[in-house]
Amino acid sequence: MPRAARVAGVTLGLAAIGALVGGTAALLAAFAFCLALFGVPTEPPDTFLFGFVAAMGAVLGAVLGPIAGWLGMRRASIGRLVAGASLGTAVGALLGLALGLALPGGVVGGSIVGAGFGGIATGLWLDRRAASRLPDVRHMRTL
Repeated sequence: MPRAARVAGVTLGLAAIGALVGGTAALLAAFAFCLALFGVPTEPPDTFLFGFVAAMGAVLGAVLGPIAGWLGMRRASIGRLVAGASLGTAVGALLGLALGLALPGGVVGGSIVGAGFGGIATGLWLDRRAASRLPDVRHMRTL
């Protein structure tokens, strides 16, 4: 398989995983925010609102997933990276929502910035943590 085809395949895979994680994290963050704000719902939720939130999270994840995967997060396992980044994205979106209530950017801008920052920061932290566990091979002789 040519190198360009492999790169394109990996990039599309990272975009698909990013879209899935981004949509799920956005949906979970929005649901948790609504639960904290309004309590347990007594009637069915607004599917348009949650669908819009999930779609925005999926778009953000599809764009940031390949960028994060190719630029900095290479040493952590993909499973740990997806799980950690999704949790960081959800927590960042919740914090962005909370800060967006008080800031002039609003809850949409706050949640998008918070989600992006939370996912990238968690992924980079996991990557650095995995790098610190690798042996230092700079001083070893080669055979």
